[in-house]
Amino acid sequence: MFAELGHFCLILTLSLNVVASITCYKKTLNSSRSVFLLYGVRAQSLLLLLSFVCLLLAFLRSDFSLAVVAHHSQSTTPLIYKIAATWGHHEGSMLLWCLLLSFYISLFSQNLQKIPDALHQKMIQKLQGMMILFLCYSIFYANPFERLMPFPINKGELNPLLQDISITFHPILLYLGFLGFVIPFAMGLTTLWTPISTPQFIQWTKPWVSLSMGFLSLGIISGSWWAYYELGWGGWWFWDPVESASLLPWLSAAVLLHLYKHSPEGKTLQRSILFFSCFCFLLSLASVWVIRGGMVLSVHAFALAPERSLFLFMIFFVSFVATFIAFFKLPRTPDQNSPLWSGRLFLKSASVFLAYLLFVIIWSLFFPIVFESVTNQSFSFNVSYFTKLFCYPTLAVFLLMALAPLVVEKKTTIKDFLVYHRWKLIIIAFSTMLCFYFLKNLPWAGKLSIAASLWLILWTLATAVTTVTRHTIVKKIPLYGAHLGIGVLALGISMNQFSQKETMTTMTIGDSLSFEDFEIKLEKIQPLPASNYLAYQGNFSLKKNGILIGNLYPERRLYFATQTEHSEASILRKGLTTFSLILGETWDQKSWVVRAYINPFIILIWIGGILVGLSTLSVFFRRREKN
Repeated sequence: MFAELGHFCLILTLSLNVVASITCYKKTLNSSRSVFLLYGVRAQSLLLLLSFVCLLLAFLRSDFSLAVVAHHSQSTTPLIYKIAATWGHHEGSMLLWCLLLSFYISLFSQNLQKIPDALHQKMIQKLQGMMILFLCYSIFYANPFERLMPFPINKGELNPLLQDISITFHPILLYLGFLGFVIPFAMGLTTLWTPISTPQFIQWTKPWVSLSMGFLSLGIISGSWWAYYELGWGGWWFWDPVESASLLPWLSAAVLLHLYKHSPEGKTLQRSILFFSCFCFLLSLASVWVIRGGMVLSVHAFALAPERSLFLFMIFFVSFVATFIAFFKLPRTPDQNSPLWSGRLFLKSASVFLAYLLFVIIWSLFFPIVFESVTNQSFSFNVSYFTKLFCYPTLAVFLLMALAPLVVEKKTTIKDFLVYHRWKLIIIAFSTMLCFYFLKNLPWAGKLSIAASLWLILWTLATAVTTVTRHTIVKKIPLYGAHLGIGVLALGISMNQFSQKETMTTMTIGDSLSFEDFEIKLEKIQPLPASNYLAYQGNFSLKKNGILIGNLYPERRLYFATQTEHSEASILRKGLTTFSLILGETWDQKSWVVRAYINPFIILIWIGGILVGLSTLSVFFRRREKN
């Protein structure tokens, strides 16, 4: 019954959207049609929420007559993972996509930004058109309420890698980040019919871009934490295609936010701002097409659907064509000449560098797809490609990020700049020399990356202290918070990259392992039965100079339904250093493969990422209060 009700709500939502689009397809809407459109927007959110709740109840009740429940859950699955299983597969994830999209449309329909009614309704019509496309996909190509007859009982299982608490919020954060860009996309397409000035367009789109970038930052950083302790590789980022795809709209949003800063105050909307406003959502669609459409295979891609990729590509292609029509219809605005030393020049340079980094990721993601389709041979880029073409040029971005806040709003010469900030420059130069001295055993790449990270952190803090006043602190929090977060994140990456230690060995009960200055001893192994798996939990003591630091309890699990084994890492943090231990395979229940990792300063990566996410989110809520 719940399945039929959920399916009916999906179909009713699609019908409501189609009727509203046909009824309200006019250049000017009268009051009755306007009310019908707005109430239809809010009704679709309630219908999709009801549909999603029906799917959730099917998982909670273990209704194996539904194909998605039979394949991705069982009666012994813990409650929290039954909830996560609701969107841990392709059909459920696309229903969640439609639900969150309806929430964004409903929030935008409240018109908190006081957009003129006629223009606001045209934007809602564009959003409704996008909703119709995804509802068609969910109903006809990825129906989560498809029945299975006869149905198996307790034969499926949620992927063991997804049976983790982070899966309950990581996909939601990513989807909130991807889908938030649909609002600037709809605003950009509206310029096909109604001219919008640059200041107006920035005022309306900036809160949504910041909101999306904030959610996306938190989603990416939570995904890196999941990869660190769940995959058991001792690392946090592996340049996996799915990881790279999530970076695409984030980098595009970073370019757009910098373009906002040096946009001219003209009546004609700048082409670059329009392009990147739409490009953010296009890259989000491309990510969904590549990942959910099965175009790439990845350890992260758990919801593959190769046979459905054509429809997802059609949605992307239609949006792509509409973007370029709007782009070429917009008249070209003359570039303003900037002096050699100016805030506009710094912001343009930062935008160019970020656009270059965006191109590097796009090339690494789509070139292997094209190459494999043409030559029928697999191809992938190794880590050195990203290190040389992405990581090293990022050091120049750090320099620009540190200097830009000082010169964006001030017209000053190089001489005045050096005189006014001489003490900051002296302190930072001295800190850099100390960095090179104490890190003399590191390669030059490590010294430069750590020095650049410290430069960004110290300069941002010094600038914030000397320029922020009681009246401007709220306005400046997003700028300095995001730049400081990037600096902390980069410092964590640099320090961890060149100081991480790892080892692997075979141990039996009572064995000890000398690892750097530490001693790891396997005290015991004990069985730990659970509802849907049997775990063997190890008890390892960690000592330094004979003093106990703590105990680690890694597990090796055997899942009953699929008969698959999975290692659950144990992590112990002391200060800024984390110790990670993984209990691997065994052949005789006596000898166990053990992998140990020491990751200094890795915690800074997540602290910096959270700071970036919260800083960009604050732009949306600050502007909402102002409105």
